[in-house]
Amino acid sequence: MIAVLRILVVMSVAVFSAAASGCDRDQRPRSKPMTEEDLIELNKKRAGRESEVLDAFAEKHGMDAVRTKTGIRYEIYARSGQPDSARTGNAVGVTYKAYLLDSTLVESTGAEPRFFRVGHDDVISGLHEAVTLPALGDSVRMIIPSHLAYGLTGKSPEVPPNAPLLYDLCLVAIR
Repeated sequence: MIAVLRILVVMSVAVFSAAASGCDRDQRPRSKPMTEEDLIELNKKRAGRESEVLDAFAEKHGMDAVRTKTGIRYEIYARSGQPDSARTGNAVGVTYKAYLLDSTLVESTGAEPRFFRVGHDDVISGLHEAVTLPALGDSVRMIIPSHLAYGLTGKSPEVPPNAPLLYDLCLVAIR
C-alpha cells in the first residue's frame, strides 16, 4: 500500500512539474507596454478614420458643411439676420435634438430651451464651441466628433463609446 502511495505521489509531482514548466505559457509572445507615443499614434489613426466617416456622412446627407479646427462640421440652414453671436462667458439658450449618425435620437430639449454658460457649464465640450458659430436665431446642423462629445466612455445607455453626434440646434437666447 505504501509503495502504491509513493508511486502516486511521484507521478503527481511529475505531472505537476510538467504542467508548471508550461511549454505553452513560456512560448507566448510577451507584449510590450504601450508608450505615450504609441497611444498618441493610435489616437491619431482613430481620429483620422472618424474624420473620414464624418466627411462621408456630411456629403451623403447633402450638407454644405464648414469644418472647424477641432473637427466640428456645421451648416447654418436658416439665418435670422441677427448680428449677435455667443462668446465665452455668455449664458445661452438653445433648443436642439441630438442624434447618433444612424438617426437614433439620444437627447432633445423639446420646445423649452436649455440654458448654459459658454465655456463654464457642464455640457459636452463640442457644444461650447458650436454655439459660438451661429448668430442669435440661426438654425444649424452640426456634427460633433466623439472626442468633443462623450468620448471614450459614451453616455450609457443612450450614447455608445466613441460616438460622434449630429445636432439640429437653434440659438434662441444670449445673455
